[in-house]
Amino acid sequence: DFSSLKDSRAMFTQVTGITSLPLLNFSSVDDARGMFRSSKSFVDLGGFIFGQTVKTSTATNDARYALQLSDNKNLTEQSIINVFTYLDDIATRGCNSQQIYIGSTNIAKLTSEAGQAALSNVTAKGWTVS
Repeated sequence: DFSSLKDSRAMFTQVTGITSLPLLNFSSVDDARGMFRSSKSFVDLGGFIFGQTVKTSTATNDARYALQLSDNKNLTEQSIINVFTYLDDIATRGCNSQQIYIGSTNIAKLTSEAGQAALSNVTAKGWTVS
């Protein structure tokens, strides 16, 4: 249970050998810098409850809230959908846009109707995907 964790910096940095994570509650995290930096082994992700601590005064694309998943090139489309699904709706709360990096390899996997809907929904929730 990570629901009271405030700082997840470098939590999964350079992880190898772990291919899946369940849905994780990072709702109290206010610094996720480098949480997945250089990790390459993840395939199946249940998603992350994340973004609840973004404030209306938080700058656009603040590094504390950037999720860097682009090195995990083997993510399934469903994993990407799961990640998008549980991100907080920061736009409705009036917050500036924040960034999620999944990389062109993973963006190209969003071919199904559900994948395209998830991509559309996450951008409507205030997240920039690249």
